[in-house]
Order: sequence, then structure tokens, then C-alpha cells
Amino acid sequence: MRLLWAHDHKFYNYENKIYSKVQFGQEFWDRYLNHIEQLSIVSRLYEMNIEDSHNIPFYNLSSRNEIRFLKAKFNGKIYNKTNQNFEKLSLSDLVTSHEKIIVRLPSTIGNYVAMEAIRQKKDFAVELVGDPWDAFINLKSIIGKMYAPIMYMKTKYIVKRAKQVLYVTDHYLQKRYKNDGLNNTNASNVNIHMTNNEIGKKRNDSNVINIGLIGYLSSYKGIDTAIKSLYLLNKNNEFTFNLNILGTGEKAKYIKLAKKYEMSKNINIQTLPSGPPIYQWLDNMDVYIQPSKTEGLPRGLIEAMSRGLPAVGTNVGGIPELLESKFIIKKGDYKKLAVLVYEIISNDQLYIESSQENIEKASEYDYKVLNNKRLNFYKKYIKDDFDENI
Repeated sequence: MRLLWAHDHKFYNYENKIYSKVQFGQEFWDRYLNHIEQLSIVSRLYEMNIEDSHNIPFYNLSSRNEIRFLKAKFNGKIYNKTNQNFEKLSLSDLVTSHEKIIVRLPSTIGNYVAMEAIRQKKDFAVELVGDPWDAFINLKSIIGKMYAPIMYMKTKYIVKRAKQVLYVTDHYLQKRYKNDGLNNTNASNVNIHMTNNEIGKKRNDSNVINIGLIGYLSSYKGIDTAIKSLYLLNKNNEFTFNLNILGTGEKAKYIKLAKKYEMSKNINIQTLPSGPPIYQWLDNMDVYIQPSKTEGLPRGLIEAMSRGLPAVGTNVGGIPELLESKFIIKKGDYKKLAVLVYEIISNDQLYIESSQENIEKASEYDYKVLNNKRLNFYKKYIKDDFDENI
């Protein structure tokens, strides 16, 4: 059996191996390959440049023998890499030749594949990992904002027509993008393995405070909000606050913004592969922030909570499903962000209580719990075999 998986994610080819700068390591595909023989990934595929190739140890190896990676463009054109050339494929034939189809939304490529499946009256499943309305309405360009209602309506239509939907939130996305299927489920993208540690973390005694933020370097993640907040925090002489960002993307504009606020020495941007290196990095943080302008259910926030980090986040997507209301701010409110971070750091009791609450909440997203949900979901869709006891 063959499965077609469609999304806008950027994959990179280097010496006939496919890499992802974030997520989608080889183990990610197990959720599908447990049930099928062959998987086709249709997404954005680029040749990795020499500069990037030096960072391969920090990227995730995505390719496996059972997987074929296809290059897609935002105009719906599909290409198959053969040796050094790309052979043009028909979207219609691609959908026809796969028994099962999964589209990961929001994504333009996912939309093309889903609409073709609908045209062919072919069943497909949706993994809804974010809100396209929030994603496009928060763009600075007028064209982006105008595109928001189009993507919103198209996503509603596609989700409504899907056979099954996997939502990453508990409630938020389900209310906005409805599907009446009986076998839908909710399961975050996160893969954490909780320890038996049930004791809240204590803040270190140093007056140097490390603030953590994980996310792609884009306007969506509210990095500008974080830098402005950092500037306010460092007006206080009691502590020195450093902002540590883990993510890929264009650094230049954020380095420029940090320089504008005289925070260049207080900001660090780096990349790490998923898994243990991320947890080790988080263990060196004192507090975590998620000042996003749009989200599904942020994996980085859940990972931080699982390590006992107190956290502050915005009132978007599924973030309010994770944090107590007292740690939620409006998007863009850098002043309130600074106030809450300082309160957490300066109040030992609040710090410990928040740490404990976050560990307990994150335990709901333990790998074993979510993996059972995913196994049930994909088994039903791919094999039409549903076992309530899985």
C-alpha cells in the first residue's frame, strides 16, 4: 500500500540524503510506515548549499529506504528527482496512484493535493497543525492579509470533506475547523518522554537569567516582542536577562533589532537537532516564553514545561490550553511579558508552583499517551481497522 503525504515543509537534498532543519527526523515517519509499505512525501525540496552543509550535524536526517521525496511548487507543479534532473509529474496521476492520502494543513501544497482528492472523490485524512487565519492575518503585507479569508475558507472546506482529522489542539482548532467524522482525535506533534520527577524546579541562584524561546525565525513567533521585552527587563539592575532562541531562519533582522535596543550582547540564536540536545538546552534555561502571533499547539512550549520551566505565552491557538490564564498575555504585549517574567524570577514560591503545574500538564503529552492516539488514528484511516482498546 502507498501513502501520499503533502505539506509545505522545506526539505534539503545533500549527497542523495534528505535533511530537515527542524522536526521530521527518520523516526517521525514510523507513525505511517507501521501500516504501509511505501511513503511519498510531496513538499518543498531544495539542494542544500555548501554553507548549510557544514551544519548537517545539527539537522535531522529524514530520508529512509521506504520513502520517496517529491519536489512541489506553490503553483501545484510536482517533480520527481531522477539523478541530477527533475521529472515533471501530474498532480492528478500522483493522487490516483496512491491508495491513501494525508495532507498536513495549513499548507498550500496540502490544499492542492486535497482539492485534487476531492475532485477524484477519493478519501483523504487531514493533520491540522495550525490556524491559517491567524497565520496570514498576522503578516505585515497587505496581500498576505487579503489571503487570510481565502485560506480560512479553503481550510474549512477541506477539513469538512476529510474522512478523518487529527487536531493538535484539544478544543481551539476543532471549533474553528469542524469535521463530523467519528474517528477524529487530538494529539500534539510533541514526542516527550516524561521522567518520574514530580518536584517543581528551583531557580538557580545566579543573577544571570536565561530566557528560552524555540521557534522558526519568523514574525509568527513574536521574536520582536521578546526582544522589546528583554530591553525592559534589563533596565532592572537586580538581574541580567539573556534571550536564547533555538531555531532556523533568517537571523539578520533580529540581530539588527537587538542592536537597536542595545541588546546584542544579551541575545543568542542557535540551532540544535531534536531530542536530547533540546532537553539539555532547556535545562540551562530559567524561564520559557512563547510570544507567538499564531500557533497550533507549540511543541517547544510543551517540551519546556516537561522540564519544569515556568512559562509565559500569548492568547493564540492552543497556548491557553497549556498555561494558566495568569501566565497568558495578548500578542505583542511586550510590557506585560516583561512584568510576568520578572514576577516569576523574583518570587521563589511562584517559580516552584509554576514549575510543578507545568510538569503535571506536560505529562498529558507524554509519548506513550499520544502515540496510542496516533496509532489508533492512522490504523483506522490506513487499514480501516479500528480497535478502541489501542
